[in-house]
Order: sequence, then C-alpha cells, then structure tokens
Amino acid sequence: MKELQCKTLDSGYYETCRFAWKIDPQRAKNHPYVLCVLNGVVKEVYKVNGDWKPDSRYVDNRYEFESEVAQEYIRQMFKDKRIPEKYRKKGQVYSKSCNEN
Repeated sequence: MKELQCKTLDSGYYETCRFAWKIDPQRAKNHPYVLCVLNGVVKEVYKVNGDWKPDSRYVDNRYEFESEVAQEYIRQMFKDKRIPEKYRKKGQVYSKSCNEN
C-alpha cells in the first residue's frame, strides 16, 4: 500500500489523493488499495479500479488512478489509525490546505 499526504475536498479526499503519483504502474498493480493520510493518520482507504493511467497534467511520469471507497471491513482495518513512523516518507506531498474537518 502507498500513502499520500493530502488535503481535504468536500467530505472526502478522493480528488486530491488520486493524482500525481510518481510510481511504477506495473509495481502499483500489486497494491490494490491506496491510503489517504493526513498528519500520519489514515483518513480514507480507496480500492483502485483498473490500471494506473498517465496523469496528463504532468510530463515527468506521474500517474493517477480511478477508485471507489474500499469495502467497510478493509476501511475498519486502516481508517483513523496512525501510520507507524518507519513507514512514513519524509518530504511527502503536503498542502497548507490540509486540515481536519
């Protein structure tokens, strides 16, 4: 699973979390879920639908995904839980718009 620091958008995080991933799309196929993380806490869990597609807004091999909110039993395993420090990436994408609703 990958994580992305993200800002809020309406009641969810989807539009912010689904774009601009700097990944290998072949390796990403092995990870069916994406965790949307704010300040080290999982705010939402998404199940990726299909393949990762090139993000046309960038020229440097960034990708986006389409998804739906994960099944409830998957969400319960991760949502509102803190990501262990050793798995957090330093310098991960962060926006001043990040705040909790």
